[in-house]
Amino acid sequence: MNNAGIGNAKAADQTSDAEWDRYVEINLRALFRFSREALPHLTPGRGVIVNLASVFGLFGHPRVAPSAATKAAVVGLTHQMAADYGPKGIRVNAVAPGVIETALTRERIDTDARFQALNIDPIPFPRLGRPEDVANAIHFLCSEDAAYISGHVLAVDGGWSVTNYSRRGDAL
Repeated sequence: MNNAGIGNAKAADQTSDAEWDRYVEINLRALFRFSREALPHLTPGRGVIVNLASVFGLFGHPRVAPSAATKAAVVGLTHQMAADYGPKGIRVNAVAPGVIETALTRERIDTDARFQALNIDPIPFPRLGRPEDVANAIHFLCSEDAAYISGHVLAVDGGWSVTNYSRRGDAL
């Protein structure tokens, strides 16, 4: 399980080269290196890699350029690795969480009206995502129940990515 990532991204015109490089280093290069090091140790026919992407790597979203770009690259790398290592029986998938309620997101969830309008209001499911929702998706993709799933990106977002509309967001 490759779970490296940072958040609080900005729009492209507000992102310095140093900030961009930090996103690439943590969100993409670290994941690539971990995968490369793990591959020789995975058992053919039973090996599994799960990468952590983001719904922001699947869809455009305001003001998250370096995060969205690097998570989209994680999606592309997941697809490519599934093609490269599938013939050896090694499955490679990704999980793409939406907003997950954690200590790091709590303040924005509670106080940031724009964040709420764009990321909370469009979720059709009646609660926010929890860390265990993401963990359960990863567990499934690593299990024998997912033995014929490879190259898939599983959104864990309460339906946000299939609605992606906020009445409040248009007014902000």
